[in-house]
Amino acid sequence: MKFLHGFLPFLIIAFAILNLGQAQDQSGFISLDCGLVPKDRTYVEKSTNITYKSDADYIESGLPGKISDAYKTQFQKPTWSLRSFPEGQRNC
Repeated sequence: MKFLHGFLPFLIIAFAILNLGQAQDQSGFISLDCGLVPKDRTYVEKSTNITYKSDADYIESGLPGKISDAYKTQFQKPTWSLRSFPEGQRNC
């Protein structure tokens, strides 16, 4: 019985670690990179293995932009581009 008390936590931790290392299944989902141009551009984020595509086919307003190159090493690629909405009364 003592063996099971020590083995069960080990088994749970091993299972959790193995599941974290698996690639994520994207079937049925679209991952959008807001502000990514040109509109037909896609890429795979290396740390998550998620494929991102431009949001240009799904939105007609807003202005695309980019963060400063100085910050790119601190953030994942999906945060490098952005879309702002400077016109209008209600904006994000």
